[in-house]
Order: sequence, then structure tokens, then C-alpha cells
Amino acid sequence: MTDQLDKGITKITYNYLNLPNSIKKLTETINYTYRADGVKVGKNSSGIAIQTDYLDGFQYETTTGAAVLKFIPTSEGYYNFENNKYIYNYTDHLGNIRLSYTNNGSGAQIIEENNYYPFGLKHEGYNNLTGNSSYQYKYNGKELQTETGMYDYGARFYMPDIGRWGVIDPLAEQYRRWSPYNYVMNNPLRFIDPDGRSATDFVQRKDGSIYWDKNANSQTTTKSGETYLGKELTFKFNSYIDKNLWDGPTLGGIVDASGDKLTSTLKLSARENDAGELTSLVGNFESKPGETPVGTPRMFYPGEGGSNNVFTMNSTSGGININFEQHASVSPVEEYMALRPSGFKIVDVAQKLDINYNSSNGNLSVGAYTNIFPSANLTVSGNGQTSKLMQYNQPSFPGTHSAPKNKYNTYDYSYYPSKFYKRN
Repeated sequence: MTDQLDKGITKITYNYLNLPNSIKKLTETINYTYRADGVKVGKNSSGIAIQTDYLDGFQYETTTGAAVLKFIPTSEGYYNFENNKYIYNYTDHLGNIRLSYTNNGSGAQIIEENNYYPFGLKHEGYNNLTGNSSYQYKYNGKELQTETGMYDYGARFYMPDIGRWGVIDPLAEQYRRWSPYNYVMNNPLRFIDPDGRSATDFVQRKDGSIYWDKNANSQTTTKSGETYLGKELTFKFNSYIDKNLWDGPTLGGIVDASGDKLTSTLKLSARENDAGELTSLVGNFESKPGETPVGTPRMFYPGEGGSNNVFTMNSTSGGININFEQHASVSPVEEYMALRPSGFKIVDVAQKLDINYNSSNGNLSVGAYTNIFPSANLTVSGNGQTSKLMQYNQPSFPGTHSAPKNKYNTYDYSYYPSKFYKRN
């Protein structure tokens, strides 16, 4: 694209990397400066006489006199040097900045709200807030060029009003079935483009291991024998009593103890930088008990360690760690009215999942742990594909949970301490 007359753009000139050197409008000219590798370091506008300098996240503006540091990005948003305040951004699974807020001393204050049409055009006409004129990072977390309405993705400029790029894809040979001007294969609800060249996603190897592939954005661009999973992974951890393996009490066939006992679901959404490198994972965790023959099941185990129900996500020096631990047990009614009279201890239905993303090689390791009873499995889903990562089959219930008798010939119903065993 060399002009866009409907926006008053009369001429666009490009450098050898196909990046815009200057954009001439009827009333102003916007000039861009880049490093030799194409990273933008400066922008100035003749119409409003502002020079913007970009220094690895530090953003300066010069109108008259010395350059003024406006903000620096943080993992949660950015720090506004003009107001000396942290601004926090709420972003969705596509990296779109939906809400910016700060602490004004008496509570949270919303600075700006952004809602978008699927291809990135911002909703207008409601919830109008001034925001921060210097901070224009919005759709996909990219900087909006307010002078033209385009977004700077790094390798190309994107036009959200028409859902197309202004220049050909530098990696067009990898997407022969698509127009070199299309945006994310015309599916902005599913994909993002980290830098204007290609999408990057999780894939699964033949051996079941998962890694982040910078060159994969669909099954057709995934290596032979591997499975494309996408940017969103759903891990489902299910603990259940297998009816075919159950050898515990049934009260003459009246009670069926089989079925799901604890189901935990962890959803992970990946975010990436302009180079296509995974920078963070956003997690959503929920857990729910299954049915128990009598009463309401407990979302804890009354024995030692049975209340350690936690979910954590942490950045480490080598990547990202995600961990959850969850326990469940039968209702007190079932414990005291059914299991104990039959000479059995209750089960610690325990789950622990440990996921580590290695930023140096892109590998996503998954460790699944359970107690000795009952059966359990772990699956991962992405892009409509589901595969099993772990299967554990329960041992004998009487062999593991029969209450021993003490010297007084009475049953010892004390709770076993909670334990975990790695299952994959």
C-alpha cells in the first residue's frame, strides 16, 4: 500500500525491510527511524511537533527542550513517570489490553477501557475515558499509530478497519494457501500474530511431550508426526473409582461406589512478544468433587496434609512454573455410617499437577501425582485435539484401606497422612 486516500494518506514510502519510512498526510508527515535489524527507535510528526523515542521499552517524548521519560513497561502494565504511578493492565487471552487501572489512594481507579471488534477496530461511543495519550498499546498489546489508525507489529503495520496488512508477509512462502496480506488466516478469535510474520503455538511430539513451536500456526505448518495444539491448552485431571476394579463394599449390591470423585481443570493461554517468544502464561483453575453414595463430599481430606489445596503460577529464572494440589474425601455421614462399620478407612482423593515451561528450549514438562487410590487420568486438549498424558489404575480397596485392629481388638480408624506418587 502506497496511499490510503480515505484516511487522507497521500503517500507511504518504505525502507529496504518494507517498513514505512514516512507517511505523508494532507496536514502532516510522520517519519520513522529504525535500527539495522528493523526495530523501531524513533517517530516524529511534523503536524504536532512531537518526537517519540523507543529504547527497549523505555518511551520518551520531546516537544520542546529535553526528552521526557513517559513510561516503562512492567509485567502487570506500566509505570507512568509523569504521575509517578503504577498502571495495571487487564488483558484477555489474545493479549488485548481491555482495562487499565491504578490505585488513587482510596481504591481502584479505571484509567481506560477498550473493547474491540474481532479484527481489532476499537468500539467507540461509550465508556469514554481520557486514558494516557502517551501509552497507545491496545489490540494484541501492540502500539496504535494514532496518526494513521494502524498498529505497529514490528515486521509490518496492520489496519484493523479492513483486517489486512499494508505490505506482503515476509514469510509468505510458509502460507501458500493464504493471501500474503491476510491477518491470522482470517481467524482473529483463535490466533494472534506476534510480529506481523507468523503465528506461534504449542505442538505435541510423537512421544506425547509438548513444546512451543515458533513455526507452527496450524496442523499444515506443524512437523510431520506432531499434533498442533494452538495457544490454549486445557489439562483435565480426573480421579475416579473404576467399576471393573472395585472390590470394596457394596452393601449387597445396594450401593455403587464407582464414578468420578474429583475433577480438576486447568486452562493455560500463552502470550508472546514481537519475536514470537512465549513470555507468559495466563491460567484458570477450577476443581469440583464427584458424587458420593451418601451425603455431600468434602473438598479436603481430614488427615495430615489433606488441606493443602493450592494453585500457583510463578515466573522463574528458567521459565514459568504452574502447580496445583487438590484433595477430596467422602462425606462424614458416609465415613461414620458406611465405611467405618464395614472396617475401612476413608480415601484421600489427591491430585497434584506440576507444569514447567523452559524458556531456553520451549519444552513444557508435565508431572502428574496421585495418592494410592483411586484410579486417575490426565488429558490435554488444544485446537480440538485431546490426548491422554497419564493413566493410573487403582489397586485393591480392601488391600489398601482396611482398618487394622489394635491390641484391644478394635479398629484403628486414624487417618493416613497424605502422600503423592508420580504417575507419568
